Amino acid sequence: MSPSIPIEIFHRILCKFLIMPQASQRLLPSTHHLQEDRQVCCYALRDFRNSRLVCRLWNKWLLEDFEFWRHLRVTSMESLALAKEAISRFEGYPFHVRVTAEPDPNAEKMFMEDNGSDSDSEDSESNDSSEEEEPDEDGDSTGNAVSPSDIQNEEATAQAFSAGGSAVAGESAENRASSCRNHSHEIESGTPSGSASQAWIEEAVALFLPVIPFCEGIHLHLPTQLLHSTLEIWSFSGAPKLRHCTLEAIDYDGRNIRDVIRYEDSAQPRAHKPPVPPVKWFFKQSPLLSSVTIMNYYVPTGSPDDLGFDLKQLVDFSLVYDRKDAPLIGPIGADVADNLLLPCISNECRNLTLSMSIDRFAMTSARLRGRPTLEKVAFGPGHFIYHPASHDQTKLPIDVGEDSNLLFRTLVLYFAQVWIHHVKRPSPTETTMLQYLIEEMPNLESLYMDQVKMILETNRLNSALYVPPETMLPRLTTILINGGNITMTEVVALIKRTPNLEKLTVASMISDKIDVVTAALGTIDESNGAVLCPMLRHLQILHSDFADENIDDSDDEDHHARGSRIEDKLQITEEANEDNLGLARMTRDLYVALKLMEIKRFNWATLGCCVQLHVRITHQVMFYERCYEDMM
Repeated sequence: MSPSIPIEIFHRILCKFLIMPQASQRLLPSTHHLQEDRQVCCYALRDFRNSRLVCRLWNKWLLEDFEFWRHLRVTSMESLALAKEAISRFEGYPFHVRVTAEPDPNAEKMFMEDNGSDSDSEDSESNDSSEEEEPDEDGDSTGNAVSPSDIQNEEATAQAFSAGGSAVAGESAENRASSCRNHSHEIESGTPSGSASQAWIEEAVALFLPVIPFCEGIHLHLPTQLLHSTLEIWSFSGAPKLRHCTLEAIDYDGRNIRDVIRYEDSAQPRAHKPPVPPVKWFFKQSPLLSSVTIMNYYVPTGSPDDLGFDLKQLVDFSLVYDRKDAPLIGPIGADVADNLLLPCISNECRNLTLSMSIDRFAMTSARLRGRPTLEKVAFGPGHFIYHPASHDQTKLPIDVGEDSNLLFRTLVLYFAQVWIHHVKRPSPTETTMLQYLIEEMPNLESLYMDQVKMILETNRLNSALYVPPETMLPRLTTILINGGNITMTEVVALIKRTPNLEKLTVASMISDKIDVVTAALGTIDESNGAVLCPMLRHLQILHSDFADENIDDSDDEDHHARGSRIEDKLQITEEANEDNLGLARMTRDLYVALKLMEIKRFNWATLGCCVQLHVRITHQVMFYERCYEDMM
């Protein structure tokens, strides 16, 4: 084949028609419903491999185009071999490196088991009880005091890392190179783990060592101890060009449920945190870092300096602690607002995700007001406390000037409790509280309310009721209402104000049927002949199961086999379980009503009254197995 088109055009064609359509294939496992990750390992796609077989010229172009090899993903010995070839072809190029190991399928079961291995800890606790006990806030003494030896061990560990970090920062290049070689020899000989199943991980760490100084992205999904050793080894060379980083611990690192109970009962919970990891010494050498994601990996948060990077320069920041050991490895609630949230959003942060099942944590609307750069806020589980601007003005951490609105474009609330306080304003009711919440969000484009319970704080001195304005919300194009206590009547009232709504997902609840939604979407306003939500293209109905197997038109596999795992995943807190009103089954009558409404909208679309609507019926188990944005 002759080169009849320039390589630049060839690259654009393949990117547009081959790579971009597959950009929604996320690399994170399906269990992370709230966390997005759109990086695509192009060379591993089947269509890409097939394109290399077309002819020698195509194969040559694809092999020599770095854009197709920028994201290296290593998950086994086979993928490691491909990474070796790419590194040899593009020496010194700014790769994005990802090393992903599979978690132990029995890890959670082992975490919940009490195997009696904590007998020594029980003995130490009984000995500690004879020591002088420190009273708690109520003046009572606690039987879970921390032993001095535990504190000394943790301090010694922190000092050891500190000494190692300062040595790395101050030693000569020759000594650093020698240390690198020694560490590389250690991991190749298997000293950190010695496990045959982890041999490819150790080889990958050694392979990427000379590449790390040029990397723009490093993403590690590894067992905790391997994460520690990898960061220590790579700290010798550092990653001065690093811009994006993800650290996820995929194991419980020997912890079990007793450790969490001991932590929660302690008067000094910070002393029970895991040993300090070597993140500070690694991140201190990455001045360009702008995107950080920490997932189920303990990092110290007692001070903003403990992390090693400047929170004020981050554009994207995500903290995800969604396992059963989240209280133990996650940040302390008091640290989040002052040491993490405020420094992060005070400058250039655009995307903020806080998904943390930790105790004593609440997000207040005052901290989010007047942030023009903040585009997306994803929060949950926890408490979101909303006050109107007139009240928040007195509690703002900074001077926001005249615009004290909530300026972000996307709001995601996930298994959260929203406390609405109405101070010196008319009071909302259960049918107007959602519109009350978003009234001061003029830029809102996407609203995701997933298992959210809204709680009204009644002002007895104020008997006036809140009446939502009739003004339109032209920016709002995407709405998800899944569970919680938001009524379908309020959903209809909201979508009447959204002329440009394109995607709507609602759950069919036992206590609140969605008939009012389907009826509203299938009716033409007689006064003006207008169709409700004329730009609506996708309507998705979430349900628990089909009441009749004959109406199940989905091609998906049986949901019952994986339902128990997803239900386990959704049981984040007891409060969330109590607040979940329960999904309804998909009945034949509802199924027929949805199809008839879809046909109506199709006929109206042919007349130019609206766009064609596609109705999708989705089992909630399937919905939670992928990122919420991909399921809209």
